[in-house]
Amino acid sequence: MYHKLKQNDKNIYKLILIKIVWRWGFVYECIPEVMTFKECQNILKVGKNTLLDLIHTEQIQAFKIGNRWKIPKRSIIEFIQYR
Repeated sequence: MYHKLKQNDKNIYKLILIKIVWRWGFVYECIPEVMTFKECQNILKVGKNTLLDLIHTEQIQAFKIGNRWKIPKRSIIEFIQYR
């Protein structure tokens, strides 16, 4: 079924899979090593301003490439575990 989906549908399918894995406490293997800002928002279920606040207060480590934020997976895992 997965190979018959359009690209946008594949991305949605991956996000659903990540949420299922996350919710059931499985290993964080389905999450990419470095996430985009939007992927991080979806995983944490927070808005743009909240995520920016977390980054600027250094609760979540992130870096910029050009004008785009990139967030390492380990940063999100640490934030969730120690929150």
